[in-house]
Amino acid sequence: MNLLKYLTLSISLTVPFALEASCPMHPDAPPELQANHACCRIAQEKWEAELAKIAPTDLSLYQVPSEWQTQDAKSIALADLAGKPQFVALAYTHCQYACPRLLADLKSIEAQLPKDSDANFVIVSIDPERDTPERLAAYAAEQELDTERWTLLHGAPGDVLELANLLGVRYAKTPTGDYTHSNIITLLNAQGEIVHQQNGLGADDKPTLEKLAKLNP
Repeated sequence: MNLLKYLTLSISLTVPFALEASCPMHPDAPPELQANHACCRIAQEKWEAELAKIAPTDLSLYQVPSEWQTQDAKSIALADLAGKPQFVALAYTHCQYACPRLLADLKSIEAQLPKDSDANFVIVSIDPERDTPERLAAYAAEQELDTERWTLLHGAPGDVLELANLLGVRYAKTPTGDYTHSNIITLLNAQGEIVHQQNGLGADDKPTLEKLAKLNP
């Protein structure tokens, strides 16, 4: 999805009114006259503020044009994750040691979220050969992940490597077919900017939750 299409879609889905929408106080006035009404200017400012919350910036991962498949075999761009904070981790479903602990850390964060939190979770597989969308769906069911909040992504090897580099995650395939990898949980804001990273398994998640709280004062 290119940036123009993304912005157009984001506006239609997340903003209660668009630029061409008529002013609720002056529905019959032409747009050029509505711009002179104070209430219309306030509406315009609110619209721009809402757009600023989700529009990608130069530091946003959502500028990356790669395409991915979810556990539901739905094709998405990273920009489709915009609009809500996202906790992102790279892992793989056949991992027997580090990844289960990394998932436990993510679940610990989820369990501590306020009831009104809109934060979501993303697991990107570093093993695209085995972690097909079907396998990711089965894994989500096995782990009792709420797929309204959790997204598992399958991508091309080059796209996975690109995202890993942007997140500072290192991984390598071993002779046994498994992977060694960094254990990092990254918190993205609604625009896709990195605002915090939690390094290591079993790390203190208090700073991570504090960073999230600052995104939603």
